[in-house]
Amino acid sequence: ISTALKVSNSATTATSANTASAIVARDGSGDFTAGNVTVTTSTVTGNIAMVNSTSSSLGNITKGGSRFIHNYGTNNTFAGIDSGNFTLTAARCSGFGANTLTSLTSGNDCTAIGYGALDSLTTGIQCTALGSNALGTISTASYCTAIGYNALANNTVANNTAVGVNSLAANLTGTDNTAIGVSSLLSNTSGLSNTAVGSGALQSNTNGGGSTAVGTNALSLSSGNSGNTAIGSNCMQNVINGNSNTALGSDCLKGNCANY
Repeated sequence: ISTALKVSNSATTATSANTASAIVARDGSGDFTAGNVTVTTSTVTGNIAMVNSTSSSLGNITKGGSRFIHNYGTNNTFAGIDSGNFTLTAARCSGFGANTLTSLTSGNDCTAIGYGALDSLTTGIQCTALGSNALGTISTASYCTAIGYNALANNTVANNTAVGVNSLAANLTGTDNTAIGVSSLLSNTSGLSNTAVGSGALQSNTNGGGSTAVGTNALSLSSGNSGNTAIGSNCMQNVINGNSNTALGSDCLKGNCANY
């Protein structure tokens, strides 16, 4: 009789909600609400079902008290300590890595992979950053692509493409630049419409525009010149003066030149 009374009392006092010191019971659907759950070793053979993220306290996986995995917003996916946020209106964005897309508020189709990638972006359209600190300080931008550590790390404007470690790393206001290769267009800050393909190509250029360098160290010492074309390894490597020069071939015109 005593045991039966205890079972009866337990059934009466059990609850499916979070209530301190209460016995937990499943509801009619087999569900119950739990607070923090500590698991030492467990094998899950079914699904872990979570609702979509709608706030900082619903539908998320946290780690050490910080957001870790969530999908807040419309078709967004974030994974990493403090990746994304719970106030954005942006859609179809993905952040993978700590502090990726942390400041994002509006825009669409942005992808950030790597610690601090697109960390400062608030408004962005179709920006892609792959690599630690890639596009890390830009706040408003469209159609930028950065692949590699520090690629376009200081960029503040749109329409630039950088592929390679430290490519276009110093760029601030220059637009329509393309840099492919380690340290290509490394020092460019305001130069426009430059194309550099090859390690160290146009790496000293700061504000020159409309130049094309294809090959390792091509036009590597040119800083403020414009309209030069160098194709070949070390081609026009030491040119520091002159505009509208054209050279084709490995080691071609390695010395300084005026106009050719």
